[in-house]
Amino acid sequence: MTLHLVALQAEHGDCLVLEHRRGSRIRRYLIDGGPHGVYAAHLEPYLTAVAAEGGGLEAVVLSHVHNDHVIGLLDLLVEVRRRRDTGLPPLIGLQALWHNSFSLVPGDDGLGPQVAGALAAAAAAASSASGLAMPRAAAAIQGISEGDRLRREAIALGLPLNEPFPSREILAETAPLMELDGLRLRFVGPSRKTLEALREEWLEWLREHGQAIADGDPQAAAQADRSVPNLSSVSILATSGRRSALLTGDGLGSDLLRNLEDLGIVRAGRRVHVDVLKLPHHGSERNVDPDFLDRVTADRYVISANGRDDNPDFAALVWLVEAIRRQGRRAQLVATNRTESIARLVAEHPPGRFGYRMRYLSPRKSWLRIPVG
Repeated sequence: MTLHLVALQAEHGDCLVLEHRRGSRIRRYLIDGGPHGVYAAHLEPYLTAVAAEGGGLEAVVLSHVHNDHVIGLLDLLVEVRRRRDTGLPPLIGLQALWHNSFSLVPGDDGLGPQVAGALAAAAAAASSASGLAMPRAAAAIQGISEGDRLRREAIALGLPLNEPFPSREILAETAPLMELDGLRLRFVGPSRKTLEALREEWLEWLREHGQAIADGDPQAAAQADRSVPNLSSVSILATSGRRSALLTGDGLGSDLLRNLEDLGIVRAGRRVHVDVLKLPHHGSERNVDPDFLDRVTADRYVISANGRDDNPDFAALVWLVEAIRRQGRRAQLVATNRTESIARLVAEHPPGRFGYRMRYLSPRKSWLRIPVG
């Protein structure tokens, strides 16, 4: 058996494929699809190559509804349906879609439409006041809308949606352990506690900003752009024999550690080691801290980022390599792009002294296949 993580060029987003081979059978799971442009430039060529070998996708997984993760998946499902409706040969076989829709994440009390309406009003108010874009609010409402479109495209294609999960929700506490041909998928995030906290955060956000935004207050709209809450990510621990990969989406390291403890995967205060760790949220210092990087260790760290929003953050990279040196380990950092923060890391914290080496996705290539184990 072999296990690989394929990191596609996703610019400032994520687009990953988990590939597991047993004998002649390869099972593939596509996790996120990156932002605009990633599907046509990188994901479609990869899927075309897979289909030419007779392969397909066991499941398409959306970690969360931000547009740097969802757009490529939406492009994929739209293209699959277009080919079906026009009688063209199928692009690739798809078996299922797994994701927590926005309406499920905050709760079932109509909160989703309230949030979408408030964000739309915020965008309109800011536009009429200054003509300036509101990146975070715009991205949030687009992600919510596109996540809903993804769900509707899956229904139109007859794809099962969250079929293996109780109540159709992907939760660490209730998700079944999936095993096929020796590949085990364990969902380690989000937890119900995290989702309930997220729901309360959205309600508080609406209480604070909703009415003023609806009244067209541009100052409230600008504040909304800075304060719009994030969404929780589906996180997966994949194992095959002694091989392991932890895929974290944009989750919080502290949440993930708590979930790993609650699930009995790691003892409180102890370390857990995997072969491959996809750094949360493109290596943002807002999602990891020294404690997380000290306790969740890996032989290979995957960084999907291109410098946008300062990701990966220089501080997070320093925490990582300092942890590697302090523990006397050797590790590889695998990056989809050569960013200023990585160049600074290599200059100020040389690989030879800090126990790491760099590997990059070639600018001329669309994907990099990373061995797990």
